[in-house]
Amino acid sequence: MSKRYLTRLKRSLIPNLVAVLAKEIVLQKDAELASVPENVAAALSAVGDYYPTEYESELKESLPRYVAGTDDEKLWRILLLVGRDPRIWQWLDEPTRIRIRNLVQGKIKADQVSYVPLAFKVPDLAALLREKFDQFDDEKKEKFIAAVPVAELADEAIRIFADSGGWRTAESRAKNLIIPMAPEFSADQIRRILSAVESNSQIWDAADIPELMRNLFRLNVNMRHETLEDWRRFIDEVTALRESEHWNAIKALL
Repeated sequence: MSKRYLTRLKRSLIPNLVAVLAKEIVLQKDAELASVPENVAAALSAVGDYYPTEYESELKESLPRYVAGTDDEKLWRILLLVGRDPRIWQWLDEPTRIRIRNLVQGKIKADQVSYVPLAFKVPDLAALLREKFDQFDDEKKEKFIAAVPVAELADEAIRIFADSGGWRTAESRAKNLIIPMAPEFSADQIRRILSAVESNSQIWDAADIPELMRNLFRLNVNMRHETLEDWRRFIDEVTALRESEHWNAIKALL
């Protein structure tokens, strides 16, 4: 929703706009908009940025009412709002919060997985998801992280990657666990990834790892300055382990 459009709206119409957008997200009344719930949530968030008082007042009043009339399949969509504005979690009534807790603790269907990263933005739900995750074996953890690459699971992603016992396993884990989180890794996490690669021949000797590490360097923009010397030291180490053109793709960036 454009800034120009929002600034032209009459303030008296804002509560109705908030109500319409919230109702659409939860109840899917419009067939065309039902296919793009993320866009509706983004529009509602934009309204909240420009008209915070009307936004908060109307959502507190209308959202619990709309949610009460929806089934569990559609209830997942409330996370589109909660993920953007975690305050909304407190605006829901306790019966609704219990329903959502039960959803994230239960079996999550394929078409519901995209909502899980949003649930991690709510401390109450994040704790439940982490408890559920911690009960998995490493194979299930790997699948979960690949489907839900959130920063809260980064340390586990690095640990599983570091334990790779074969070239193809290392490449698969780098692609599915490391690269999706690349922009979010801290400097310390980058250093641990570099250490994992250079200390495990099943990782550093895998054919696709140099290109994947190049992508990690390229995507981890925020930490690049802080970790540049670590990357240079890493290249010296792995080049000594395998003297060839294996690492030239990264060398060109350093």
